[in-house]
Amino acid sequence: MHRPAPASLALLLALAASLGCDGEEPLPDAGTRTDAGRRTDAGPFVCPNPAWAPTGAPPTPAAPAIDALTIDRDALDTPTVETFDAAAIAEDAATFDLGVQAGAMRETSALLWTHRAGAGDVTLRVWRDGDAAGEVRLVDEQVATPEDGGFVHVSVSDLAPATRYRYAFFLGTSPGFTGRSVIGRFTTAIPAGEVATIRVAATTCTNQATRPFEALSLMAAEDPDVVVQLGDMTYNDSARTVDEYRQRWALNLGDEGYRALLASAGAYFTWDDHELTDSDGYYDQPQSRVDIAHDAFFANLAIEPVDRTIHGATRRTFWGAYPWGDAVDFIVLDSRSERIVDSREGPDARYISEEQLAFLQDRLMNSTARFKVILNSVPIANLPLPPWEFEEDRWQGYAAQRTRLIDFITSNGIEDVVFLTGDFHLGYVARVEPEGAGRSIWEIAVGPGGSRSANPVPALVEGGLVDLQDGFPCEMFDYYSDATDVTTTLDFDPVAGTIHVRFVEALTGEVLYDNVLYNE
Repeated sequence: MHRPAPASLALLLALAASLGCDGEEPLPDAGTRTDAGRRTDAGPFVCPNPAWAPTGAPPTPAAPAIDALTIDRDALDTPTVETFDAAAIAEDAATFDLGVQAGAMRETSALLWTHRAGAGDVTLRVWRDGDAAGEVRLVDEQVATPEDGGFVHVSVSDLAPATRYRYAFFLGTSPGFTGRSVIGRFTTAIPAGEVATIRVAATTCTNQATRPFEALSLMAAEDPDVVVQLGDMTYNDSARTVDEYRQRWALNLGDEGYRALLASAGAYFTWDDHELTDSDGYYDQPQSRVDIAHDAFFANLAIEPVDRTIHGATRRTFWGAYPWGDAVDFIVLDSRSERIVDSREGPDARYISEEQLAFLQDRLMNSTARFKVILNSVPIANLPLPPWEFEEDRWQGYAAQRTRLIDFITSNGIEDVVFLTGDFHLGYVARVEPEGAGRSIWEIAVGPGGSRSANPVPALVEGGLVDLQDGFPCEMFDYYSDATDVTTTLDFDPVAGTIHVRFVEALTGEVLYDNVLYNE
């Protein structure tokens, strides 16, 4: 294996110290962006002869689109047919300043969100398109009182599965509404026993200094069924007070990219470090700051908190599973806040809590879905050391627990496990292990959606300081790029057993990667 000369190694370590860490600049004015460090010209790497590549063509059958599933929706969500044109009501972007969100989508329920600037109740309406022009099937209407800070969370139930709904929040009362939010849409999960192709738009690492987020706007136009956000959604490193955290969240949620993406489909969210602060000081923060940051996370997103006993104490958590029939099981992890740092090198390493690990293992073992898609904020792949230093901040640094999980997957013959990952400021498609049974597991590092700095390892390879095979060995990697404003879409087809993965550089329109993954 190539080893850099001492001077090169010093440079490598200095560059690698920035992995996953944009840092936070002073808050920019609206419309201001910082382009320093952003990469649009590096071009993608595609391994010319990956050792794991299957032979022959992928299977040809295809699962239907969700809207092709035959479901008696009128019998399930009992709509009221009425004449209603939401678009004819003027959008009040000043009052509904942070857009809308749908989250926690299940077969018959979802959680809907908005933010109201100013005082007063709002009315939520949820509907399906009707048969005639100007006609809708209204399935829910609720009056909601904003929480502290103007946040609105409304649970909607008794929906039909595998169904696309539209929704908006309104001022005034029906039929005399005086203003509305942007009109959002979401799709409920497909029912047990059904299969369909699921389109996912995935992102991570959106630093407010790089607004507007063009990559997010482009993904919204791809008509996703599900959006996943894998952490570092805001960069709050210098925030300390409730108002400072809310201000940073508002910068990103109010951006046209997030407003478009989160209105285009329901979303599942996890967090990484910058929702609190940079990882260097993450585990040294006073509990008062941790509480403020966590409150801001739950307030600003369509997430259902769950109180659980973790490490012997009651904690507010969000990890869980959202099955979409026999197609995809979305398994949301918290890969950040339950770590026990002092355990890292021991036989009982705790990267995630034992409670969360037990849940994950049970879900993997008992899921009926073809694809088990794990939303994982920091990589799990066995990255080469060096140049991939600082393993203490990812699964690799908690080797005992990482080995337990991978051995559990492989020894139980659990197939089609896919990790979707953020944090590292580059995109890649890789195998979790370079050899052995773990090579059957995919990891796809998504985005980044708007990062101020590129991951340094590709630059070290391009500059000749690290051999390509040492940085991105072909036994593991099919693709990488350190472009920093990138869309990621994934089509999971449970019948063909394929994942169509596509990365596009948003600022240039260059298609960085467009390939179909499958296991023989």
